[in-house]
Amino acid sequence: MLKFLLKRIKHNLLAYLLILIGYVFSILIISIGTSLCQNSMTLSLDYTHGKINHQKEIEVSRIDNKNIDYSKLAELVCKYSSNLNIDILGITDTWDYDDIKNAEVIINPVVYQEDPEWLPTISQGRFLTAVESQSNEKVTVIGDAIAFRLFPKGINENSYINLGNEKFKVIGVAGTIEKGEDYLSTVYLPIKTLPSKYKEGLEKLNIRIMKNSDSPDVELKEMMNELSHSKIAEASEVDISYSLNELYITYRVSIFAGIIVLFIAISNIVSFTSYLMFKRRREFAISRILGASDRQIGLSLFGELLCISIISSFVVFLLHMLLNPIIHQKFDEIVVIKYFIIDYVNLITVFLLSLIVTVLISIINYRKVIKMDLNQEIKIE
Repeated sequence: MLKFLLKRIKHNLLAYLLILIGYVFSILIISIGTSLCQNSMTLSLDYTHGKINHQKEIEVSRIDNKNIDYSKLAELVCKYSSNLNIDILGITDTWDYDDIKNAEVIINPVVYQEDPEWLPTISQGRFLTAVESQSNEKVTVIGDAIAFRLFPKGINENSYINLGNEKFKVIGVAGTIEKGEDYLSTVYLPIKTLPSKYKEGLEKLNIRIMKNSDSPDVELKEMMNELSHSKIAEASEVDISYSLNELYITYRVSIFAGIIVLFIAISNIVSFTSYLMFKRRREFAISRILGASDRQIGLSLFGELLCISIISSFVVFLLHMLLNPIIHQKFDEIVVIKYFIIDYVNLITVFLLSLIVTVLISIINYRKVIKMDLNQEIKIE
């Protein structure tokens, strides 16, 4: 069967070469485009720390020149952690490394009672569990920019850092320097374990609240009301809609570009196969005269296109291996491409898509063959 298909391809080499080129470029463009879109969305989610429409942010500031009582604030916030993921923002420190002095480090207390829908990407170890985030256990997750300097060989069971003159065990590393996430210089720790050094002189903080699969509008109002009534701090909502607009634009552009690329790719393959059908009119006519049924002709077409699809996917796989380093070398200044890695899972997905397209195109061309007046083609010849 394979020998027969290869013989058919050899007799129509130019047409099949065009189809092969069409398949290769289509699969390559779709797979790269899919990876770029996915990478762009991931970067957007990292930038906004999850889905922005599932978040709200509160700014709290001191009342009557009285600094914020962090312990009271943490106690109030923990009451709302049953269905919210809560971060305290605005606490920073400066650390000295061997190569950098006065480097800014973000201290990010967190608390939640159920696993959040978004967490920083973990490159080593793990993130804080829900139980740990509510506990007094001195554990922390550090960004890769910190880990790179403090633990160049990676973290282990005996990895500790000095945080505000208190000893914390490092259980995980967030992000990678190569991908440049927004949290590479962040230290995550349970909300109740913030060292005393960072609780002093707090004039202004932000509270980011995130809810799985929904917007925390109700919880926002309740928390702001309680903050005002308890006189812990002055509370006001922070407008983060600009980030939502940016995210929506990214999604829309990505989806629109993906649809256009898919349409162009399929159109190219359809055009090339239509040319092949036109070129082989007389061959189909002779096959039918010799007793071949329309079904046999259709299966033959499908087998030929399937063979082309598999060969194309193999060629694209080789091209991917060649393109990955070239993309990084030539387009390193473009953020989305700088941290871009061609995803081979996407390549497999696109290959499966190409098989589906092959089936659809085979059906379209099969119907074209049936409608042809093949007897007339013989008379013309």
